[in-house]
Amino acid sequence: MRKVDAFFLTWILLNSGPIFVVLLESYAVLCTNCSKFFGVNEVKNQRGKRFNAQIQCPHCDAWLGKSPVLSLLKMVGFYLGIAALIYGYFTPDMRSLTTPIAIISTMVLLVSHMMDHLKVIEAPEKVYVDDSEQRQKYR
Repeated sequence: MRKVDAFFLTWILLNSGPIFVVLLESYAVLCTNCSKFFGVNEVKNQRGKRFNAQIQCPHCDAWLGKSPVLSLLKMVGFYLGIAALIYGYFTPDMRSLTTPIAIISTMVLLVSHMMDHLKVIEAPEKVYVDDSEQRQKYR
């Protein structure tokens, strides 16, 4: 059985009803190069800052990062939507303008969030193993 140390699901009976409690020991990251999980605490190397931050997979040594443009769009969509909702709440004459702005910025936020995944920035070099003798043997 494979153990992923990110989420432990515990079943607790409270007030005659089941409640799921998720204990977060550490966050897990899935490497897009080797498809293995690793905890955030296992990351030894990182480079870059802010939106260009990259981490190195401890299993395959690939550098992983997110798209800075999508991360920026996600942040701008969130704050613009919140600002439009708050401004429209306190100024009723502007609701016809702030409501569409909030809706569009929320759509931008959701689309950029769905597209913003870790991707391989720099893959490690693959070691070529000459196995032509082994292949000839079984032909």
